[in-house]
Formats: sequence, C-alpha cells, structure tokens
Amino acid sequence: MNLSLFRACNAPRNLAWGGLLAACVVSAACSSTSTPPADAFLAATVGGGGVACPFQVDPSWLPVGSPTGGKPTPVTDQGSTGNGTATINCTVHPSGNGFDIALEVSVDGAQGGQVTITSPSGAGAVTTMGAAGGITASFFDAVNQGPFTDTNCAVTYTYGSGPVPISPPIAAGRIWGHITCMHAVATGGETKTGPDGGATAAACPATADFLFEQCYE
Repeated sequence: MNLSLFRACNAPRNLAWGGLLAACVVSAACSSTSTPPADAFLAATVGGGGVACPFQVDPSWLPVGSPTGGKPTPVTDQGSTGNGTATINCTVHPSGNGFDIALEVSVDGAQGGQVTITSPSGAGAVTTMGAAGGITASFFDAVNQGPFTDTNCAVTYTYGSGPVPISPPIAAGRIWGHITCMHAVATGGETKTGPDGGATAAACPATADFLFEQCYE
C-alpha cells in the first residue's frame, strides 16, 4: 500500500468517508488481474472414408491437450503441447438467437499444423442446440498435409461417446462440442484417381472433439 492510501485508511473517523472509499476503489482496480489467456483442447481425425481419401483415419491428427473421462485438459495459448507450442485465437460471442464462433488452434514445428472452425459472421448460426450445417472447418497437419476444408460442417454437443456433461455447452467466451465434416476437400494439391481414371482433388471425412475457453474479443 502506498503512503497516501495508508494515511487515508488510518484517518480519523470525522474525515469524509467518500475520499476513503474512492482511494480503496482505486487500489482495488489497480490490483485487479487481466482476462486469462485462451485455452483449447482438440482431438481430430481426417480420413477413413470415400474413394477420394488418400489415407486411413489417423487419430493423432494435430492433438492439443489431453482427453479424460470428464473435462479434457486444455492447453493455454503459447503453452507446450506434444513437440511444439500452441497458439490459440478464438471468439465465441452472442449474435441474434445464437452465437458466432471463430476458433483457431495452431502448433508450430515438424509435427504441428492448424485447425480452424468458423460460423458465418453475424448469423448466430451456432445455437444451444448446435448447428446442422453451414459451419466451415479447415484441417492442416504438417505430417499428413492438407488443408482439408469443408464449408458445410455440423456442430453437436458430444464428447467421446456421450453428451457434453455441462449445461449449457456454449456460452459467451466458451464452447465444448464436436464437429463433423462429411466432405473435406484437400486444397493443398493432394489428388486421387477419380472414377473416370483422371486425377481428382483428395477429399475425406473429418471430425474433431474440441473445447475452447476464454474466447473473448
């Protein structure tokens, strides 16, 4: 405590209480902490279906954090995960009858990659019931390449083999759920032989369990 505040808090009772209250409020404001950094958990798979998909399901596709029987253990922005550092940028904010989401987690290094999940801006497309479609997701893995992108993904509130165990699963600043993309197309140049014998862009189903927190603008 500084000297002026010490004197104020030890002043005689007949001094104005308004000045004392103001000094204490200023002191509390100066000692308040800032908003915690964003954190995230991600367990994604890309592959395992369709003649145009170049590989089988790979459960290690850009894992971030650790799954558990209850709430998964997330990684804080600029925290370590696997062999790299995670960078997390996210917003979850109310819009109309739902929420707008913009979620991004990337990991540097040879084993890294990036996953983004976004809804149309201003549409409030993600509600407390989820989103049946219209959500864009992109999956890139430094080992398996990509990115594989789908503009018509669905969001549901499941984790592992059951429903998300909190209610509501989405609120201002956080979301915990699952995304399903049935036709994520490779935009990084990967091709497969199509039905006509010619080259066609690789495409795979893609899914992810995810948790993002402290996602404020």
